[in-house]
Amino acid sequence: MAATEPQIASKNMGNGIVITLLTPQLLEEAEIASLEQSLLQTIKNAMYECVLNFENVNFLSSRCFAY
Repeated sequence: MAATEPQIASKNMGNGIVITLLTPQLLEEAEIASLEQSLLQTIKNAMYECVLNFENVNFLSSRCFAY
């Protein structure tokens, strides 16, 4: 099964940014690497604070914490 690119949404809030992960399951190495790139690109826009919202994520591989 081919990995899909993780989806995120971002919203500027005052001096920071809230990043919401929209992908319910992050399992594959390729998905995790893609998520890392998406997050890094989005975080560059944050002024001071960055909040990651995991409310839509049902399962997250522990590999996500290795990056």
